[in-house]
Amino acid sequence: MFYVLLLNFSARAQQLPVYSQYIYNKFLINPAVAGSDGYTSWNLTAREQWVGYSGAPRTFSFSGQTRLLKRSYILKQPSARKQVFRPKSDGKVGLGGYIFSDRNGLIKRTGLQGSYAYHMWLQNSTQLSFGLSFT
Repeated sequence: MFYVLLLNFSARAQQLPVYSQYIYNKFLINPAVAGSDGYTSWNLTAREQWVGYSGAPRTFSFSGQTRLLKRSYILKQPSARKQVFRPKSDGKVGLGGYIFSDRNGLIKRTGLQGSYAYHMWLQNSTQLSFGLSFT
């Protein structure tokens, strides 16, 4: 026990950027969302907390995601009296990525992350998605 107290350990940890209002860009927290809607989207996210204080947390990110399409078509909903169109894609692979800059006190990080997603249709409007992220 005495030897353990004499040893000096150093630890390093990763802190993920802090985002808010995930409803507008779910891709930032879940890589399986890449291409899940069947269209391409680009998002710019900014968050600044405690404005006016030095070392206040600031986070910026730019992200994009798309689905690799074999072909896209319109699905008509037969249960509605009027025609309701929903975009649907038979492509199964989604790709995405984002660049971020995060500053929180003395910790400053910038990075790049890529994502791969695989989507499977279970029923007419339900899909199961798997995703992997890499930095």
